Amino acid sequence: MTSARVRRLTSYAVCGATLLQLVAAAQTKDPMLGRWVLDRARSTFNGQIPFFGGVAPVKRAMTFEVAGDRLRHVIETTLSDTQAEGQSYRFEYTFRIDGQEYPADLQMATNSVSFTRVDTQTVKRLGRYQGKVIEEVTYRISDDGRTLTATTVGTNYDAAGNGIDVGSVQVFTRQP
Repeated sequence: MTSARVRRLTSYAVCGATLLQLVAAAQTKDPMLGRWVLDRARSTFNGQIPFFGGVAPVKRAMTFEVAGDRLRHVIETTLSDTQAEGQSYRFEYTFRIDGQEYPADLQMATNSVSFTRVDTQTVKRLGRYQGKVIEEVTYRISDDGRTLTATTVGTNYDAAGNGIDVGSVQVFTRQP
């Protein structure tokens, strides 16, 4: 082999290795991805919960997963057996963490959601109804990556249009 060809092949190998490193870095797993289960004992709910007569959930699981060029958020909830006869509901929507509005699940109290990244461990979601922000949720992953805390503040409106402040601190644990 000529020395020019060896240099060219070496150059290709170095470029290829660099490209692989860049792709791997770009695909670094977001710490929010995965399945999360509500730790009801460590969670608090204030004000009227906006679904099913203000009943706080007894079970809730959230999943964040990659869906093409977006993320998918799935929320599965079971309500108190005594107050809502174990009624369950499921929300699902897709989004990007870019501050743009994306359609919310039709069952949700919001019409659209937008996500922004605060830092490597924190993402903020704004929920809008008819263009007005009615809820803000901050998702924070613990330093060890095992706990996700979702802190919600917002306003729920009754049939007469009266605003009721709502809030919660929901603590989730990562599932394998």
